[in-house]
Amino acid sequence: MSFWEENTAGRMLNLSYETLVDDFDNQLSGILQYVGLEYEDGCKNFHQTQRAIRTASSDQVRRGLYKSGVDQWKHYEKELAELFERVVKDN
Repeated sequence: MSFWEENTAGRMLNLSYETLVDDFDNQLSGILQYVGLEYEDGCKNFHQTQRAIRTASSDQVRRGLYKSGVDQWKHYEKELAELFERVVKDN
């Protein structure tokens, strides 16, 4: 993320899924402020949209936010250890 933050000159909002799930209303307010949009009910109830979703994540969009995905990476912590070490070393 540090690469993108350095190379987008503040044009990118960095937000973790965990924070979004835990504090949705406040995070949504911050996101809307960041992009300069007003709140509307569809923002909070995005998963209830009837419009077509033409991306690979369409199933996830229809499910809404869910906590069951949080910390799933920990099942692979042992396999990711080398990658984590490199990231820490580079920062």
